[in-house]
Amino acid sequence: MAVYDENILKNPFYQALEKHRPDLCSRVAELHGIILVPCCGSLPAGSFTASQFDGYVLQPAEQGYQTLDGKEVSIDNNQVRLGAGFPNPTSVPILFEETFYNEKEQAYSILCIARPFDELSTVSVPYCLKNIEDVREFLGRHAEKLDKFVAAFCHSFKEQERKGLRHQIDSVNTLYTKCLQLLLRDSRLKILARQEIQMTLLKQAVEMYIHHGIHDLLFSYVGSLEASRDAAFNKTTRSLQDLQQKELGVKSEFSINIPRAKRELSQLNSCTSPQQKLLCIRKVVLTIMQSTRHRDAVSIEAMCADDLLLVILYLLIKTEIPNWMANLSYIKNFRFRKSSKDELSYCLTSFEAAVEYISQGNLTQSALVRDTAAITMTKMKLDLLSQNATPIDQLFEHIVSGNEAEVKRLLSESENEEDGRKLCHPLCSCDACDRHISGRLNDPSIVTPFSRDDRGYTPLHVAAICGQSLLIDVLVSKGAVVNATDYHALTPLHLSCQKGFQGVTLLLLHYKANTDAQDNNGSTPLHLACMYGHEDCVKALLYFDLHSCRLNVQNDKGDTPLHIAARWGYEAIMEVLLENGASTLIHNKAKETPLHCALNSKVSRTVRFTSPSRSPQPSDCSSRRSSTSSMSSLSVEATPPETERTRHKEVEKLLRAVADGDMQMVRYLLDWLDEEPEEEEDSVPVKTELCHPLCQCPSCEPAQKPDGVGVNSSADGFTPLHVAALHGHTALVSLFTRHGANINARNNQSATPLHLACQNSQIQVVSALLECNAKLNKKDQYGNTPLILACLKGNLEIATILLESGALVNLANNQGNTGLHEAVRGGHVQLVDLLLHRGALVHMRNKRQRTALDCAHETAGKVCVCMCAQLQLQTLYTFIYTLNRLTKILLLQKACADAPDIHPVKPHSKGTEGIVGKNLIFDICTFIHLSTLVGYDEHSII
Repeated sequence: MAVYDENILKNPFYQALEKHRPDLCSRVAELHGIILVPCCGSLPAGSFTASQFDGYVLQPAEQGYQTLDGKEVSIDNNQVRLGAGFPNPTSVPILFEETFYNEKEQAYSILCIARPFDELSTVSVPYCLKNIEDVREFLGRHAEKLDKFVAAFCHSFKEQERKGLRHQIDSVNTLYTKCLQLLLRDSRLKILARQEIQMTLLKQAVEMYIHHGIHDLLFSYVGSLEASRDAAFNKTTRSLQDLQQKELGVKSEFSINIPRAKRELSQLNSCTSPQQKLLCIRKVVLTIMQSTRHRDAVSIEAMCADDLLLVILYLLIKTEIPNWMANLSYIKNFRFRKSSKDELSYCLTSFEAAVEYISQGNLTQSALVRDTAAITMTKMKLDLLSQNATPIDQLFEHIVSGNEAEVKRLLSESENEEDGRKLCHPLCSCDACDRHISGRLNDPSIVTPFSRDDRGYTPLHVAAICGQSLLIDVLVSKGAVVNATDYHALTPLHLSCQKGFQGVTLLLLHYKANTDAQDNNGSTPLHLACMYGHEDCVKALLYFDLHSCRLNVQNDKGDTPLHIAARWGYEAIMEVLLENGASTLIHNKAKETPLHCALNSKVSRTVRFTSPSRSPQPSDCSSRRSSTSSMSSLSVEATPPETERTRHKEVEKLLRAVADGDMQMVRYLLDWLDEEPEEEEDSVPVKTELCHPLCQCPSCEPAQKPDGVGVNSSADGFTPLHVAALHGHTALVSLFTRHGANINARNNQSATPLHLACQNSQIQVVSALLECNAKLNKKDQYGNTPLILACLKGNLEIATILLESGALVNLANNQGNTGLHEAVRGGHVQLVDLLLHRGALVHMRNKRQRTALDCAHETAGKVCVCMCAQLQLQTLYTFIYTLNRLTKILLLQKACADAPDIHPVKPHSKGTEGIVGKNLIFDICTFIHLSTLVGYDEHSII
């Protein structure tokens, strides 16, 4: 039948068949069937499972043959054609045929085929080497040859780490090619590589071996590139931790396999090569689809893509892998053997789709909205209640929805009822008073600020987790306990920090919430704020009282807040913690410091190079079971320099909050929390004048706080108004101007807020500052006015606003350049036209003796022609105007000469020579031509 031949009795597949399934040989003869045996060269390394053999035993069917596991097969032209039931219907060549006999002397045929075709083999997955041990066994002594190439790459990588991702991809591909070329020079491997499957295994082995050697450097590099995306993704997934399978729509048949899938997925970061990571992902998918009865996997293509996506979404949220973006980038960019049609690529695409789905906020829009407002559990419970809901249930429902009027009404009714039934006297124990007291304690219709639900939540807990800041004041005024704990020892402050409600956090801190309270896991509110990536809440906790907030408290795992921030890659939070004295030397129970926990090298650099601004407190490392600490050692009076440093630090916090646009934090740091934001937005910005420079009356005191932080406090000359103008935070600009900010304050470069707004093209800020009468023509240390800076940026809109407000158009900077010079040099044609119409002088020379027209000639391109035409036209306008003036002067002189008592007026010019002469007609023609070039009508000019 074919030239190829081999001894079937020595074929590993046939030997395994006889060993594990001897019954099949007898059965196939009785069925007059056929056994298919893949040739030796095509078989993967490793053992065979008993279930695999069912797919290679054929029994006659109505049309062709059928395997024992129900798949359809036909034999035609020396080809085994795979039909229904196979994931990838194809054909496999038949190499030769032999006849065998069983113990009963019954004959059956054996067909030797070119390669395996069972479900697991059609995508070449069984040919995959599973781990580095398999690779070393496969390569044998040849592995040592690759070590020198890997070592050379690692050495050069450190020198070229700053080069881009494309360079690193090319470098790794070059390394792979060199290693493969080296191995294929070996005569034995060269012969082995003639078989497609053996060549595939060799490529896999080389890829996995070199990736194992360079993994630490390469994956750390990729992690640094993806650090910001990983941190953002982690923040999203951490906020979805309360999400349940029902809310995502995960089908019940997949739920039982999810715990095992989570265990498989948790091994992802221990894989060192893209191939291993892909195999891990594929194993997760197969685990999800595994039947609970027969333990056999369903075909990946047979599973609905939507069903698979929902399970993957759930796994991404629940499995604590902090570097998904880095893993996906590593797999996509450094996997050499790529195919868009195999199962591995399908699995990778499924995970990429799930990650993208979460990143785009789709889950936030559906399930997270309910979770963030704590509506999920509360509303589910309320929906099950009858129409006769108790007042306590009604109270919690109104708190969730933010109905302040109803909350006040329910609490007031209880107070009125209590006031209406007085005891005989405070210590009375008569029957009537006892019944009254016990009745109130056991009456579910009584609503108090201390009522609890089945989670142990008080009304204050619910308000905190829902972000209802207005209700915090109401409940505390009614006597709610700020530091009450639920069944998990969570306080309202824990919940507000977990959900990221900075306003609620600040209010609770104002009402003396305990920042050191620890839940059943030993986590403080700071731990939770770091875990869920809420930088605003971290700042609120630290800035409220830096000395009372212990940064180095360890939870039950020994993790400090810095450990957690480093593990999840929250760089901004790490910087805040480190700047305020968080220790980098504390070990958790896994003997890891924050540096060891760092998600990537970028985070590691933050840990290494961010220096603390204060030394850590010795008592910070104590656990919640020994958290007694004394502040007596810190009660020494601060020296004046220390006081100044502290004040400088507070100013830096304020400016950082302004730069972030954090309105709530700014109002808190400046002690403006009592004002209503709605009232602020409606009011018109006005400049507050002080009664006198040292006045401390209620109107002037907020504008000048000599011993603290005020609206005009500065660092390097930058006031809050400077920073708000620089970053374009119009709402903060309005807030500061209403509270007396110096609208024309100068920084260390003599720039006013208006300078910074113009320089950074902040149009709305410019308008807001001009409404507050900001001075238009002040110069910075370089002599630039706001108009010159707008011309430098080419911002036509800002230049128009400044000119309409009265900015002087011909002021020059220290280089002698006017706004027209800068607009011409930048090639801003419309801006040049605006300045010319506003009276900009074209003949003014800078310190290099260049006019704007000279600058236009120095500018190349089409823009130059138009600008030169405009400027020459303006020059000729000036010429005609001057000619007209000189003519009038000459006529006046002649009239004076005719009148003897009138002294003639001498013109300032040396005469009309060179001005009125033989070139006059040519100049006028040139004037008309240039006017036509830039769009003016010839007749209207004449």
